[in-house]
This record gives sequence, structure tokens and C-alpha cells, in this order.
Amino acid sequence: MKTAIALLLSCAFSSLTIAATPSIIGTWSGKSDLINWEGKHETVDYQLKFTEMKNNYVTGVASWKAEEGKKYSVGKEHHGAANEKFIGTYDEKSNTYFLVETTEHSFLKVKPQANGEIHVIYLESGERAVVFNGVLKKQ
Repeated sequence: MKTAIALLLSCAFSSLTIAATPSIIGTWSGKSDLINWEGKHETVDYQLKFTEMKNNYVTGVASWKAEEGKKYSVGKEHHGAANEKFIGTYDEKSNTYFLVETTEHSFLKVKPQANGEIHVIYLESGERAVVFNGVLKKQ
């Protein structure tokens, strides 16, 4: 009997933990200020589209668009916009999503805010390093 009760309580608390994970599924967008490898400060339209969340793992697409007439690096080429797939995980302890782009050396830290927005820090290493810090709103 004690074993059955312990098992039921264990299942109940596991369900509560899973339910407590905030759903981030959907499209989030906004403007982000960045600094690039040359020390130039720029602004981009940035979007994160979270397409799937299973357990504490997420997938989606990160998109950005440069200001009119400007181009930024994607690998060794310059583009005015790009879409890049990402994968990631959610850490319950810090209430933070950690993401990596699948085609570049990019890492994102995404933290949900009490006001319903998300705070994003983007770090890309290498010859053409880029860092940005911004707030996105759900669309």
C-alpha cells in the first residue's frame, strides 16, 4: 500500500513539474541592437519561431533582416536576411532556454519575462563574431 501511494505521489509531482514548463511555442519578434566583429553597432529585425517542444527540448527557426540597404555575414557571404534552424533545451532551475543554431557557431540564451516578453542574448563566435541583446514579443 505504501509503495502504491508513493508511486501515485511520484506521478503527481512529475506531472506538476512538466506542466510548470512554460510553453514558448509560437513566433516572437522585435528589433535587436548588435555589435559585430568590426565593432560596428547595427539594428536588425529579429524573430524566433518555436515550432516544437517535447519534454524540455525545442526546435525552430531564427530569422533576421538587416536595415534597408545593409548586409550582414552568413558564413563567408553577405546577405540582407537569413533563416537558420535551431535546437535547444529548457532549464527549469533558471527558467531559461538555451539554443544553438544548426548551421553556425551561434548560441542563444532566451529568458521568459514576467510581462510576457522574452529576453534574448545571441552570441556567434569565429572570424565574423556577432553579439546582440534584445527583447522579443509574441506575435
